[in-house]
Amino acid sequence: MQLGTPASVQILADSPLGSPSQCILTAPGALWCAAQVRSRHEKLVARILEQRQLSYWLPLIEQRNRWSDRYKMVAEPLFPGYLFVNIGAREASEVYKCRGVVRLVGFNGQPHPIPVEELISVQIALDSKLKHDPYPHLREGTMVEVAKGPLKGAQGRLVERNRRHRIVIAVNLINQAIAV
Repeated sequence: MQLGTPASVQILADSPLGSPSQCILTAPGALWCAAQVRSRHEKLVARILEQRQLSYWLPLIEQRNRWSDRYKMVAEPLFPGYLFVNIGAREASEVYKCRGVVRLVGFNGQPHPIPVEELISVQIALDSKLKHDPYPHLREGTMVEVAKGPLKGAQGRLVERNRRHRIVIAVNLINQAIAV
């Protein structure tokens, strides 16, 4: 299922899960933009976008949550308050009509596209099954591209944390990142 995307969709990075919400797809003439959503409305907006056959990507991570009587693994958004939509000029108005959408992130009222390479790097990190954490966005540091291993092809900034080197993969437009 491709969520209403044209037959000429190009798969840039495919998830082993095969779920359209867990892989990066791009349609000709469409750009990836970040949609800011109301607090804890990411999954609701994703369902609405799916019903309207609009392409989206909501990166999720498994987290262990504790209730009073048990622990449970729960899929939570990697970047709380945001999901990504692959839209052209016509689809932008459809995204704004979705309940829970606050705005499309951009400048002067116009959505600003996110470089596909940033989203692919996030997808590579998620698919690698390496330990990763949300990480505050960094403006300093050396840009690196991983040459070998499960993160091959991922681009990010090299940082040291607790005497260990990690790569921070950022989505600059929304000032969010993950550390792997």
